[in-house]
Amino acid sequence: MDGITEEVVDIVLGHHLRHDRTGYPVDARGRKVSMLVDMVAIADSYDAITTLRCYQRPFTPRGAIARLREIAGTSLHPALVEKFAAALGPYPVGSLVRLDNNEIGLVVKVDTTDPSLADIKILFDTSGLQLIDPYLLHLGHAQPRRIVAEVDPYSKGIEVTDFFD
Repeated sequence: MDGITEEVVDIVLGHHLRHDRTGYPVDARGRKVSMLVDMVAIADSYDAITTLRCYQRPFTPRGAIARLREIAGTSLHPALVEKFAAALGPYPVGSLVRLDNNEIGLVVKVDTTDPSLADIKILFDTSGLQLIDPYLLHLGHAQPRRIVAEVDPYSKGIEVTDFFD
C-alpha cells in the first residue's frame, strides 16, 4: 500500500513478537524492529487480558498491570511496561473501586500529571445498594475520601462499560 511507513509495517508484522524476539510470525524473528512494536505489544496485551474472551474472564485493570509485570522481560519490554503502568496510575480508568466510606465507584478519569487525582462515578452507596442515579465525585487534594481497594465488577454483577457516557 502506498504511504505506509516501514515503522507501521513493523508494528503490524511484529506486535505479537515477544520482547525476547520469540513468538510469531517466525519470519520476523531476529529482525531489527522499532521500539513502537514493543509499545504496541504492551497495549495489545493489556487490551487482550482486560477483555472478556471465550476462554477467560477479563482481568481487572490492576490485575492486568500485575500480569503485564509478570511477563515483562520475556514477553514484554520491562522498562516500557513500567512506563505504561505509571501512565495508567494506581487505579486505571475502568477500575471499580471501594472508597474509605464504603461507597463503590468506577474510575472514569485519571489526571495524567497526578494519578492520585481522579474522577469516580459512584455506583453503590455506603450500605452496598446500587444507586439509581450514579453521581460523579472528584477525588483530589480537597476531597477527604480516598480509594482503599479494587473491586471485581463481576462480584457486583455489573459491566463497567455500561457506565461510561
